[in-house]
Amino acid sequence: VMPLTRSFADALNVLTIFLVASTLLLGVFCILYSVYFHLKIQNRDFVQLDYFAGPWITRITYVLFVLWWGLGEISRLTLLKQGGKFLGSLSSKWQENICKVYVVSNIGFSEPCLLLTVVFLLHASLKKSGPLNPNWNSRTASHVLLFGFTMLLVQLAAVLIAPKFFRHRRKLPSYFVESAATAHYNHAAVVVCTCPLLSTIIFGFSIAVLSSYLLWIGKRAVDKVINRGLQKRVYVLVLSSYGLFPLRVIALGLSVVPRAGGAAFEGVVFFGFVSVLVCVLAGMYVVVYLPAADSLA
Repeated sequence: VMPLTRSFADALNVLTIFLVASTLLLGVFCILYSVYFHLKIQNRDFVQLDYFAGPWITRITYVLFVLWWGLGEISRLTLLKQGGKFLGSLSSKWQENICKVYVVSNIGFSEPCLLLTVVFLLHASLKKSGPLNPNWNSRTASHVLLFGFTMLLVQLAAVLIAPKFFRHRRKLPSYFVESAATAHYNHAAVVVCTCPLLSTIIFGFSIAVLSSYLLWIGKRAVDKVINRGLQKRVYVLVLSSYGLFPLRVIALGLSVVPRAGGAAFEGVVFFGFVSVLVCVLAGMYVVVYLPAADSLA
């Protein structure tokens, strides 16, 4: 890899770390703000605000998924695997295992759960008494986790079992099932995390289903909401999720084309990362921060 290409890739890695760190801080703030909002309502017995505080645990769960996703994005960075840096001291086998964990954890669990949690929170706004029910949060969490663990198991099979099954099928390219590749920086081999095309196809199918459901729920919410300000929030939430998650899928699909670790590869992967980042930031702002801020105001 040429020095200029490596500098570009390292710059994107540093920018990724900065963006994830900023998102993690915002996430912690949103959790503390939601807890503060809930405690204030409980202490002062503001019954009229219970509707807005009802899904507070689900909102915190959404932020926890964001934190999980952010840490996963950090683990895939090649900058941390060079020389003796952080993950660089690990053997190549362990680095490959980290890449497998990244694919299963982020593509198979946290990202689908993020989108599904937004769907449930938006759907809660259509109900008159659902979020007031003490069991609503637990039911929602169980549904999200059930779906998330199902997708996790499917991706686990795609990452661990599929390579053994397709190993002797020479007609299939390696990028169809491999979650890691080797690149050479300054005459040293570095493991680069990649997303298998099979995992991308599975991920794309789940995103297509969830995005379609979100679009349907969003249309119902817009038709029901009279306040123009609330309508704009629904538009932001739906369009960011419906538009940006498919871009993530496209970026993952295109990432198998350029050489792993090259400038084009890092650029495509970064584009996919930013697509999800904008989506989760919009989600934290609309479904976590604004409901509490409006009520406290």
